[in-house]
Formats: sequence, C-alpha cells, structure tokens
Amino acid sequence: MTVLAWGGWMNGIRKRLENPYGIAAICTVLVTVVGLAGLLKAELYTEQPVGTRPVGELTASVSIGQTFVSEYSGLYRIRVKLATYARENTGLIIFHLQHDSEELVTLSIDAAEVMDNAYYLFEFSPTIDSYDKLLYFYLEAPEAEAGNAITLLGSKEDDAYSGGQAIFQGLGGNGIHDLAFRADYELPLWERLDATLDRLVAYKPSLWGDRWFYGVLGALYLVFLYFLIVQVASAEFGKDKNDTSDAE
Repeated sequence: MTVLAWGGWMNGIRKRLENPYGIAAICTVLVTVVGLAGLLKAELYTEQPVGTRPVGELTASVSIGQTFVSEYSGLYRIRVKLATYARENTGLIIFHLQHDSEELVTLSIDAAEVMDNAYYLFEFSPTIDSYDKLLYFYLEAPEAEAGNAITLLGSKEDDAYSGGQAIFQGLGGNGIHDLAFRADYELPLWERLDATLDRLVAYKPSLWGDRWFYGVLGALYLVFLYFLIVQVASAEFGKDKNDTSDAE
C-alpha cells in the first residue's frame, strides 16, 4: 500500500468517525473480525482423555493401536499418552496411521524422547482426506525388549470412547478398552464455522437443532449492536454540541 493510498484510507476512517453511524459500522466490523479470529484459534479435536492404566510393554513382538472416527477433514496431529516405567528406554518406535489397511502416515522416533506419563505428538501434513473416516493408528518397537520398552496408557471403562477401540497384537492389553489419545484438526475459517455450527445443533431439539437459527441469532446480535452503538454515539455527539454552544 502506497503512502498516498494509506493516507486516503485513513481519511476515510476519520470521516466515518465524525458521525455516529460511521462509528457504529466500524465497531460492528471490529467485533465481527475479533469473533472470527477467535474462531480460528478454537481447537477442533477428537479425544479419549482417560489414561491411567498401562497396557503392557511395547516390545518387538507387539503392536498397540486404536481405531477412531475422524470427525473433520484436516487431520494433522495425533497425541498418544505414553509412559516409560520411570526409566530411560532406547530403540526405535514407529507410528503408523492407516485407513482400510492403506498406510497414510509412517513416523519414527527414539524411545529416549518419550516422557513418562505424557502425551507424545505425532505430527504430519494435513493432506489426507480424513473426514468421517474410521482410522487406525498403532505403535510398534522392532528393537525393544522386556525391561527396555515403553508402554501406552488407556482406560478400562467399557465405553470410554464409543467411536473405536484399542487393538493389541501379541499382548493381552491389561483389560484396556481404549487408549488415551487426541486427534487434532486444522481447518480453514469457513470449514471451522461449519464445524462449530454442527456442534451447536448436535442433539438439540426444535429450533435449537437448526443451523439457520444460529445464523439468524448472529445477524440479529450484530444489528442490535450496531443500533446500540449509534444511540450511544449520538448521545455523545449531542453532548459535544451542547458543550460547544454553552462555550460560545
């Protein structure tokens, strides 16, 4: 933007600030922008947060994973709650993400990077078409052996997460039904707005379950805010004129 264009833009704002309608319009736009910015920062995720029980050691003959339904597109990270048995383990850990046995993501980490009783973030490019798909992630450790292996944490509740289940190969699983995990999504603004509306209307009766109802409410709120600011600004302008007249 050139200096001349910037000056013209600033003059336009000054002119709008010289009347209550311009002030109200600018304030309403600012409120809308701030609201949309907040929506961009809102996190969208699928999770099963309960993770207090270890499933057993992830050794070379074992794989441990979880199925889950990806609620949105833009899946870019899966956090898995891991534990080290309060020791420093070594060796390679491989993370896999699959859909219908198709390998979507493969990542490798060192077991020494794992913190005890903490989530490890497996992050990847959000390029896969993940919306409404049953996905499966699992971990394996081809070099690990008993006494030098990590574990995953989960829940023994029968239905801690209804969209999937823990899957064990070469391990009993210690009665765990679901692993502790969180799948994070990265969506553009309009898809975030669409997802937010879906969450608002979910399981609500009558009008509260219709997306258009919230759109009408949002529009009415902005209209009400606009005219409220007009009234307040008009009152202030009136006071300024009276003060000027008294001074003269």
